[in-house]
Amino acid sequence: MTRVAVLQFATTLDVAENLETCCRMIDQAAEVNPDVMVLPEFCNALSWYESQQQAFELAVSLDGEFVKTLASKAAQHKTYLVVNVTVRRHPLMVEQISVTSLLFDRRGRLVHQADKQTLMGHENFFFQRAKQRAGVYSSDTGRLGIFACRDGVTFETARGLAIDGAQLFCDSLNSFALDEARLHVPSRAVENGVFMAAANKVGPLIPEDQLAQVAEQTGIPERFLMGAGQSQIVSPSGEVLAMAPYNQEAFVWADVDLSEVAANTRPDGSKLLQLRRPELYTELSVNPAQQEYQSSARPVIAAMLAPVGYPQQRMQTVLENIVDEAFDVMVLAEGCFDDANYSLTDLVGTLKQALADSAKYVCFSFKQASGIRAILVGSEGVVASQGLLHPSQRYGDAELAGDIGVHQLPFGKVALFCGDDGHIPESVKVAALKGAQLILYPFSLQQAWENQLALPSRSAENRVAIVASSYHKVRMGGLICSLETDFTLLTPWSDRQFDGHINQPPMVLQGADGEITQCKIPLQAANNKLMSADTDLLADRPFHLCERLIAQRVSA
Repeated sequence: MTRVAVLQFATTLDVAENLETCCRMIDQAAEVNPDVMVLPEFCNALSWYESQQQAFELAVSLDGEFVKTLASKAAQHKTYLVVNVTVRRHPLMVEQISVTSLLFDRRGRLVHQADKQTLMGHENFFFQRAKQRAGVYSSDTGRLGIFACRDGVTFETARGLAIDGAQLFCDSLNSFALDEARLHVPSRAVENGVFMAAANKVGPLIPEDQLAQVAEQTGIPERFLMGAGQSQIVSPSGEVLAMAPYNQEAFVWADVDLSEVAANTRPDGSKLLQLRRPELYTELSVNPAQQEYQSSARPVIAAMLAPVGYPQQRMQTVLENIVDEAFDVMVLAEGCFDDANYSLTDLVGTLKQALADSAKYVCFSFKQASGIRAILVGSEGVVASQGLLHPSQRYGDAELAGDIGVHQLPFGKVALFCGDDGHIPESVKVAALKGAQLILYPFSLQQAWENQLALPSRSAENRVAIVASSYHKVRMGGLICSLETDFTLLTPWSDRQFDGHINQPPMVLQGADGEITQCKIPLQAANNKLMSADTDLLADRPFHLCERLIAQRVSA
């Protein structure tokens, strides 16, 4: 077993004071004898600067007192210590500063460094991004994958480390966002089947004497300019093993069996990482300047339906809802026609006739001898279809599609998914890079985390809407992930007040089987990917560090 501790505390602009805080908290956590300790991001100083020179002065040198002292603490307590700091990469060039997670081994040696790959907002003005990808460090307690804050808001960095064989993610955060703990942190664990140890800040994230002024300028209430805390340790299945309180200095710990990572499987026996098909993901490494992912869109009324009864009853329910309900597109649960004696031609013909003289669309899945497909039907018949992208034990030797398609509809661009494809982060990212604003996904829910974490995360990290329809299993059905019209931080918002969430999508859970569930989605909001200054979810992704995602297949 490996004992892991995550520490949360506040810092100021006083580097010496912050070093004392780090040492005090490390000594406290050492009382439980952890094998690994993870500290928050920006341990040396608050990341709020008046000038580049100030940022340089507050940064540390790798051979300086701050780093040496923390190294001695790792040796004193015989623990692996992860500490995130800003580092001077040149003694005279003030613009060469990195945000770097340092790993010290049990003897106090600096054995690994991981520079931040994706910077958040004003960080872009003061720091340089990682020029190369940090791999996994193999310690005597397990294989550690290390990253910081914004790198965990989207999937790329963690995914690359998982492919490298990471068993424990060590994530240092400096975040006021409530959706870090609720969505992003556990998503990175469960989508990769890897343990996660995430340590967040508490206290003011900017100098206290500027809180009122910044709150007024940004429209963010002072209470949300504080580190949220909620540091946590998460299992590969998404279970929160330990969580610290909101915005209070603390540490928590848990004993984890890192061998569980290799055993993590889907209910049908499929291994998460082995489902990947890197040849489909080449878009991930393309320079964003060469990609166009924005186009016109309008609000859309989306619906979900999981019809029940005999085959004829289920079809009748679908036809009645087509006539009686107001919607633009309706997604039916996977399998709703599987035991009926409908050919695809007959099924499309029946739906086409019901949709005649309307601008409505119906998306469903259909099983054939060659496999399963998602089909989209309108008044003119089939307007789009998508074959299965990833293998799964549930579908046996199903024929796999060779591409991820995106289709123009009157209200915007859509991508269709079937099987487990909508849960795989690479798939939705590629669709978004191809311009998809809406994902239509007839699926069969297998595990609770698919709806609780995977699909909301796919929506959040790409700013796309998702309509995913399933029969109720594991006590839940499908869901709709909509979009907030107000999104970019530090800009005026007109439709809502900041509530502590950065990009947690509004969600509508699917009603009981047999009942239609609807939601109006402001689809035009999918064109705004700008999370904060110089932090576009797609354009500012670490495309140059995605080689592992497009080249490495994970074997048994």
